[in-house]
Amino acid sequence: MDATMPICKTVSPTPGLFFGRTREIRSSQCSFMVGNNVSFLRHRGQRAQISYISRKHGGALHATCRGDKILVANRGEIAVRVIRTAHEMGIPCVAVYSTVDKDALHVKLADESVCIGEAASSQSYLVVPNVLSAAISRKCTMLHPGYGFLSENASFVEMCKEHGINFIGPRPESIRCYG
Repeated sequence: MDATMPICKTVSPTPGLFFGRTREIRSSQCSFMVGNNVSFLRHRGQRAQISYISRKHGGALHATCRGDKILVANRGEIAVRVIRTAHEMGIPCVAVYSTVDKDALHVKLADESVCIGEAASSQSYLVVPNVLSAAISRKCTMLHPGYGFLSENASFVEMCKEHGINFIGPRPESIRCYG
């Protein structure tokens, strides 16, 4: 099958599932299973798309879920790298920033941005309710902590899970072990 020729037909009992061309997005909301069945981890009925990756990538199939969005809970170089990588994958990003970082590069590169507090990181980037509120209000399905700040906070990872946000990083048990 040629990846440039979309075929819009249902291939499983899941509504909205079709073969077609994508930008190689891999999602935390979907996983591709053998037999052309897509398993939705959270959102039943969410539209998905399956496509063939070019022959140079082994002709593999992958699944795409629409509606993914990453909140980048960091600043500076790491936030810029995460946002650029997500954009290459076709995933929109939300940047958080403190009042002093309002003109920073990561804020300009992001699709959306949210001010989460004052200049001091203890009053912005480390305030869990502000970060979670930003993710929830912007309908983010994933959260990337970068490094430092909240990336080493096991209880924050658990709170993300409780709010239906996929944490991009280690599990809370792993964080506690090396903490």
